[in-house]
Amino acid sequence: MKKETRTNRYGIWIDHRQAVVVRIDADDRLQHVTMKSGLTAHPRFPGEKTDKTGLFGHSIDRQARDQRRAEREFGAFLKEVVRSLEKVNAVLVMGPGDARHGLENEIRSRKSLATAWLENRACDKMTIPQLRAAVAEHFNVVRT
Repeated sequence: MKKETRTNRYGIWIDHRQAVVVRIDADDRLQHVTMKSGLTAHPRFPGEKTDKTGLFGHSIDRQARDQRRAEREFGAFLKEVVRSLEKVNAVLVMGPGDARHGLENEIRSRKSLATAWLENRACDKMTIPQLRAAVAEHFNVVRT
């Protein structure tokens, strides 16, 4: 029985709306996948300033409820991104905000990915060709 080797290297650019996963396989071929989170900007309602009172004097805090919903959806999105990783050897996580820290924590919480090398780097928005070039340069892949 052949032992499974971890040969794929990944570069992931992530923010709260999307993630672009660039994979470099054992033959130094680059492939990328774009994943959308489905989260939108927080809706603003004109004139809405206070919590509303519901039945039996129970106050309904719409802002807190919406925030919890967005956090659950973003957590599910992070899990989906991590599930897309296969035979991980190394991961480079990039992005402009705190979404990359959430992804790093999700990767570190997986026992199957505990031995993978992980680096977190802040960067601005990138186009897909720029991201592919940055990942190839980081992992010393010769581009032809």
